Amino acid sequence: MQARNQLRGAMAQVQGAFQEAQRNAIKKGATCTVSIDASNRTVTQATGTPNNGCVPNPVTIPASQRITMTSPSSTTSIAFSYKGNPSTTTDQTIVLTHEITSLEPRCLVIAAGVGIMRSGYYQGSTCTPAP
Repeated sequence: MQARNQLRGAMAQVQGAFQEAQRNAIKKGATCTVSIDASNRTVTQATGTPNNGCVPNPVTIPASQRITMTSPSSTTSIAFSYKGNPSTTTDQTIVLTHEITSLEPRCLVIAAGVGIMRSGYYQGSTCTPAP
């Protein structure tokens, strides 16, 4: 139960960082770029971007929680326009897994073009909404 709560909480933090960046892009009327680093398990404002404050509360998933970011497999950036739309042409899926393999991985999908976000359970290659 504790592991399930850790996984759910970590996904809520990741989703919150993206939603915050999207809101700040709209509020500032400027592009906000978010960097996802799977190896360091972080979601931060992209380095070298002039949009300070887009992600004022970066997320780092502590190693003690034994949670791994399995998708994307490397560092990826997503830019939100002043309208809140992501720069990507395909849906972006972020997947978090726990070392306890019986727990279903959690996922977050950011829809291309519109920026709608939904989270759920990752089953195979599909993100199924959580009940």
